[in-house]
Amino acid sequence: MSDTAKELLKKAVEAALGDISLPSGGTNIIAAGLVSAVVVDGDKVGIVLDFGDTAPSDAEPLRAAVETAARAVPGVAVANAIVTATRKAQ
Repeated sequence: MSDTAKELLKKAVEAALGDISLPSGGTNIIAAGLVSAVVVDGDKVGIVLDFGDTAPSDAEPLRAAVETAARAVPGVAVANAIVTATRKAQ
């Protein structure tokens, strides 16, 4: 896969993730800064969700929704999302 194709797939995944709202409402997970990385390796995509100092109790359903949204993007066969709680809360 060329670098251009990887970048296009990454942008498509980020757009799909932008459709996922925060459980508390108000904004989406991209605008809220929860997605700290999207990595494309062929048809595999890895997503890192960073919840700050502590992951909320609803992190698991959100992680599952992220994987489902990413897998729905044409060209993605495998999507794995991990949840971290490392960045400083704002």
